[in-house]
Amino acid sequence: MAFSWLVYSRLSPREALKLEEKVRELLMALFAARPGLVRKPEDWGDITVEDAVPNGDDVAELSDAYGRDVSDEVLDRLDECRSALSVERNGVQDLDGIQVSILRYLIEHAGPCLVDWGDMQIVLSEDILQEIGEYPSVGDLGNPGEPAPEPEPVTETAELTEEGPNAVGFARAAETEKAIDAVSEDPFLQRRFVRLLEKYPDYVKSYVALLSERGALGDKAAAKKLGVPLKKLEPELQKLHDFALELADEVDDASEEV
Repeated sequence: MAFSWLVYSRLSPREALKLEEKVRELLMALFAARPGLVRKPEDWGDITVEDAVPNGDDVAELSDAYGRDVSDEVLDRLDECRSALSVERNGVQDLDGIQVSILRYLIEHAGPCLVDWGDMQIVLSEDILQEIGEYPSVGDLGNPGEPAPEPEPVTETAELTEEGPNAVGFARAAETEKAIDAVSEDPFLQRRFVRLLEKYPDYVKSYVALLSERGALGDKAAAKKLGVPLKKLEPELQKLHDFALELADEVDDASEEV
């Protein structure tokens, strides 16, 4: 399953196409210099220019409906955007280093822009550069012969910091997982859960799948796995937690009645 990020910029469609072509040239040079990155050139995903930039009023309305904050600065910049670049990767569960490097290159060469993480979760490019600095990447696309530094060995302390029981958000994740398991035992509540989950951003649905596959993990580890900014992910996970526990309480109430 493909998972995309969108970059909205002031570039004209023609200028965006030139930037897309440059990225493709750099990727081919990267794969030639480091053939082990992908099995086949087309395996990395894709980058395409789109002319469908969302309307600021629609973004504000959707954000209000989902209880999300969207700044006036984001909405003002959105009104100035003329094109969109879609950065796609193959797979949802693991963050793709090639996609991260592409996104960084686009942000650095498109000027002040916006990044849509999905479902109109739109943030300023200045904030994104700081956020993705912690994500694994393949290095600078402009220097294909220079691999990104190898990550530091994962120590026991680091594991506890991001994924272990001491990780921020781990206890909440464990409670969420337990509540979802309880709800799944009641067919009626399970259908309600699935139906209401559709109102959440796609990355929250991916988080639920991640819980099912791997069990509880800290918020920072989840953010890296899903490729979503931590600040955007945390409030949505809290909403999911509260929602799941509320349904699980109904399971307990029904058991007591019996």
